[in-house]
Amino acid sequence: MNVYKVNDYDWVVAKTFEEAKEWYLKETGVRDDECWLEEECSLDEMMWIEWTELPEEEQHYAQEIKNGMVRRPFKWVMKHIYKNKETPYLIASTEY
Repeated sequence: MNVYKVNDYDWVVAKTFEEAKEWYLKETGVRDDECWLEEECSLDEMMWIEWTELPEEEQHYAQEIKNGMVRRPFKWVMKHIYKNKETPYLIASTEY
């Protein structure tokens, strides 16, 4: 699985960018021209998650806590939070 940045504010997990784009257009209803990046991201790229989503043993050692959020790489989030999730899916989003 790969992570694709489909625009300036959403990241989708899918096998290919075409699959990510097709799913994203269907799920969000945005226009085709709003999915323009086709950027495959490194699974080591960091994202913010809620501190409470960490396993209890990791909560004691979490670094970079900001407003109840911690940074974890995409691959950690895919393995620990979305481990049984069917693809494609939205893994990260930010308001712009």
